Amino acid sequence: MTVPDSPIEPCDSVGAVFSSAYGAHRSDVLAATEPRNRDGFISPSQSLGCVTAAIHQLNGEARETTHTTELADLFDVANGIHDRIQEVGVEMGMLTDCEAFVEIPEWRVKGQIDGIIVTRDETGRARRALLEIKTLPEWLFNKVAEAGKPLAGNLTQAMLYLRATGLEEVHFLYVERSYLRRLELVQPLDHGVLARVEEWIQGVLAHHAGGTYPAAEEVWRPSGRCSQCVYVRTCRTRLYGPADPTTTAGAPPGTPA
Repeated sequence: MTVPDSPIEPCDSVGAVFSSAYGAHRSDVLAATEPRNRDGFISPSQSLGCVTAAIHQLNGEARETTHTTELADLFDVANGIHDRIQEVGVEMGMLTDCEAFVEIPEWRVKGQIDGIIVTRDETGRARRALLEIKTLPEWLFNKVAEAGKPLAGNLTQAMLYLRATGLEEVHFLYVERSYLRRLELVQPLDHGVLARVEEWIQGVLAHHAGGTYPAAEEVWRPSGRCSQCVYVRTCRTRLYGPADPTTTAGAPPGTPA
């Protein structure tokens, strides 16, 4: 059978016009959006990361949104997945405390948890565990599935949440963004990891108390991360040249624990 020619003439410019207008509008919205504020505290997601950024955060210094429109859209997709999982978890009666603030005052740490899983054993006694939802691209999801353990950065973040909540176990729910495959990994409280995080935090607090900043070689800064940092224009350490990743304890993003 012969397929008749379409009466509609192809037009290459329509997509470009809309895409450009969309990008410009999203950029305006992002520029007017205040970045999520945790000033005066260290965010758990930042643990074992850039010391200078943590000091800026403790100081409450000016910040700006540096996300591209593509990255902002990706965050929207991830947030939508988070919201749906939390909504269903609450409907099932298995999830509480979604987006609750938790903190460790003596460490100046504060953040929000995805939720607390509540189940009951055969005696009816309630068991509680932390839930951490993480959305990943397909290649990284496959990497986590093959390793059978959470990413290093996710683990350090979760250990701080366990310390803040007094819970003993975290369930990582990894969701692959393309096909929405799920992988659940359970990790008990790891005192060794928590000790390393505490050492990093004490170093940040010492710099903050003394009004000092680390030299570039003391700060592990992965390629590309600085351009996404909300303090990139005022960063003290950035002015001293590239950091040497071999001198620090941080692990690159995408590294299984």
